[in-house]
Amino acid sequence: MFKYLLFLLMLLPISVSAYFAIFHYSQAIEEQIEAGNLATAREVSYLVGEHFNWSIKIGNYFVSTPMLVYSVEIKDRNGATERLARLMNSVPDIDRAYITTQEGILWVDYPANPDIWGLNLSQRDWYKGVSRNWQPYISEVYFRDVEPKRYVVSVAIPVKNESKVIGILVMQHRLETIQKWVAPVRLGRSGIIFIVDKNGRMVAHPTADVNQPPDYSTMPVVEKVIKGMEGVERGYDPVENETMLSAYVPVMGMGVIAQQPAEEAFSPVKLHINLSLVLLALTGLFAALVARAYDRNRELYQKLTLQHEELRKRKEELSTLCEVDRVASRTLNLDEVMNSALEKLLEVTGVDSGDVYLVDEDSGELILKGQKGIPRDVVPLIRRLKTGEGVAGAAFQRGDLIILDDIETAPQSMTIYARKTGARSLVSVPIWVKEKILGVLDLVSHTQRSFSRDEIELLKSIANQIGVAVENARLYEDLKHVNLELEKRLKEHEEFYEIAVGRELRMIELKKEIEELREKIKTLEGHV
Repeated sequence: MFKYLLFLLMLLPISVSAYFAIFHYSQAIEEQIEAGNLATAREVSYLVGEHFNWSIKIGNYFVSTPMLVYSVEIKDRNGATERLARLMNSVPDIDRAYITTQEGILWVDYPANPDIWGLNLSQRDWYKGVSRNWQPYISEVYFRDVEPKRYVVSVAIPVKNESKVIGILVMQHRLETIQKWVAPVRLGRSGIIFIVDKNGRMVAHPTADVNQPPDYSTMPVVEKVIKGMEGVERGYDPVENETMLSAYVPVMGMGVIAQQPAEEAFSPVKLHINLSLVLLALTGLFAALVARAYDRNRELYQKLTLQHEELRKRKEELSTLCEVDRVASRTLNLDEVMNSALEKLLEVTGVDSGDVYLVDEDSGELILKGQKGIPRDVVPLIRRLKTGEGVAGAAFQRGDLIILDDIETAPQSMTIYARKTGARSLVSVPIWVKEKILGVLDLVSHTQRSFSRDEIELLKSIANQIGVAVENARLYEDLKHVNLELEKRLKEHEEFYEIAVGRELRMIELKKEIEELREKIKTLEGHV
């Protein structure tokens, strides 16, 4: 009984280490799932933005044509109607188009409806938006009074003769058309993707009634996205009556929500935990077999060795699961991940150089782990940075990204190293994992430029990928330590077993020598 208790005590630290490794990796999988849903929401926001930008681009071209400007200026209804017809034929997404005066009085439309000519539309949201600064504007969802009556979203563009506003072009889009834009994007087996306007009212939804678009403004995620916030969170959805994983991204005054049942979204995590528990149970079974090996012969020991080999293979399979990560974390080689990420960033953004720092937990300093394009004579100067030193150190200290479109406007004490690399513009993003900063990712341009929102989001995403890769690498090292510890314990048991067998053989030899001495004594007694 003592032997079994001893083995259980030896197994306890290994089991605890394995449990924490499983727990941390499960969290990493959850973060990947949340990042994937957020990426889907961003993809849809990109599609919606592209379609509306295309409408604005076509509209800007249309209102800039001399014939259209002339027709509007002299109120040539026939000429304007002809050009509206051409616009409608060229852009199938437009359901109806019309032109109003600068004051919002409708004077020509297509398809033509003379009954509404002269109608004052200045109370519409599209008019208030476009007349605010006379720039293209996308309206809220509203009910159109003209037959066929339906809910629409309008794109309003001012018509100008040089700098003078002489009218407004309004292009109406049906809600069904907007839904078709995003219909090809799928989210799991039963996830849904929908769009709301600035008031939280439905713009597109795969199942909702377009004739009575519902108001989602009371949903917490909708409240956030219409305020311009972006994120992903879990919460109870009273509409679906279940806990949902919701990713939300703002786009052009609207909001995209990618929503999936949490149970479905995180099913891979549950599967991973169940498989890991099975592996832990098998580990306990193998430990029991090791304990019995004290009282078994060499053959049983060999069987135990085979079972240990099987356990080692299962541990390697678990390590392989740790390597399954997003595109930027497919390998546990951090140098390869960082160099690959930097090469891709430099290729996509067109900047001149970049670097990755990871924090040394012992010293608290930032250590340069990867760089591309930095002059060789500068690398030794920036190999180690203290917290708050340089732009990277400042971003690490603040825990927030730093964007310098013009390095000359920043304090020289912060940018002394950046200036040595020839930087004119740069951005520095902290690498976060589970509310902990692991390091900083930098991009440097030798020419002055502004970093777009898409570039910043790309940089954040790759920083997250590097963070997950670092975390996975650490988890892998933990599992490797567990395996080495187990092999060490087994080697100790093998040595103990060999000592026990040697003592037993020595006892047999002693018994044999005693018997021989007894025989000699009997022989001597017979002679006497």
